[in-house]
Amino acid sequence: MPGRTVTYLSTAEVAKRIGLGPRSLSRIKLPPPDVKIGPYKGWRADTIDEWQASRPGRGRHGARTL
Repeated sequence: MPGRTVTYLSTAEVAKRIGLGPRSLSRIKLPPPDVKIGPYKGWRADTIDEWQASRPGRGRHGARTL
């Protein structure tokens, strides 16, 4: 659509959105990026939110929330 700007999250922004440090992302498998430009990957916020909601909870802390 002309005039519509799409915003993508960097890996650092993904980490912040899900409550992790950027280096912690290397230990988990992220969904495929929505865009890749050279060595850089980007995810739409809704992609990360849906992925995060579908991840199972861990231990006694229960399901993850945003």
